[in-house]
Amino acid sequence: GGRVAMKMITDARSDKVTQIGKNNAGEMVWWFFKSSEQYRVSGTLQVVGPTDPDVDLDIARMQQWSKLTDAAREQFYWLDADVPGRKSKADIPDGGRDKDGNVLPPPDNFLLMLLWPEDVDYLRLRDNYRQVDRKAGDEWDITPVFP
Repeated sequence: GGRVAMKMITDARSDKVTQIGKNNAGEMVWWFFKSSEQYRVSGTLQVVGPTDPDVDLDIARMQQWSKLTDAAREQFYWLDADVPGRKSKADIPDGGRDKDGNVLPPPDNFLLMLLWPEDVDYLRLRDNYRQVDRKAGDEWDITPVFP
């Protein structure tokens, strides 16, 4: 199979975009309260913007934009002191939609952020089971670890 990434979104105006440009190592943690399980996924972050040369990633960015709620899309049109001509909330398109209700194309500051996993650290606190999975080429090395 092909490569699989964790998808997130961010705003190009966020400090994290500059930070990722300097160091693209990233980590995401999921905690499941009911089962007392934790997944810590680490790997390489990639930011996909409107000028990304990879057509498939550009399509993924557009698809992610279309899946957002209206309120989430509006955030990417919020006022920015550095953007001339936008003086009030009235300049923000309602729901990121045009007057006919169609979703507008994403603004340039809408970025798809991908985490390409290289390590997954799994912990199940019910019985203190821990497993570390490491990407090795196209395969994963799975190692039980005793906490």
